[in-house]
Amino acid sequence: MVAMEILMCKLIAGALSLAAMLVTTPVTASPAFIVIAVALATGVGVSASQQPYETWQYTAKYGWVGGARADVSTVEYPLAPRSGTSQSIVRACRDALMRRAQPYDLASMEVVGNGKPRRVEGRTIAPLDVRAIYRIRGVHEVTRSTVRCEIDRAGRVIATT
Repeated sequence: MVAMEILMCKLIAGALSLAAMLVTTPVTASPAFIVIAVALATGVGVSASQQPYETWQYTAKYGWVGGARADVSTVEYPLAPRSGTSQSIVRACRDALMRRAQPYDLASMEVVGNGKPRRVEGRTIAPLDVRAIYRIRGVHEVTRSTVRCEIDRAGRVIATT
């Protein structure tokens, strides 16, 4: 009995999610998208706990974007840098991060300074705010994280964590 109630709740939630997606989908959406939306919204073959994204939003630049609610809601706005980290350090770290992310079908990456760097044993450790958007199964995924970028005395990036 309880399992049937859970299944009904999932189906109702899936139907509501599908309705919301279809209402906000532009008229030009492909039939393939609608099939993907139905499968994701209703959880066909995937339980609710295995759904890959917390929320979805349609954007003019990327189409459908999934990810954590806070990351998706700000995807169309530029990241706000916090002063302290020089643009040359941000560029060097961004280039290193982009090289690491390219094999994962990176659509875009935005990197800004996230405060004042510190010096430790001759290295500069710069805090960064990073937003990466990846292409995954015909849609996009946004991830946002704080990254520590370590630079040696010669200005080379030696680590990103």
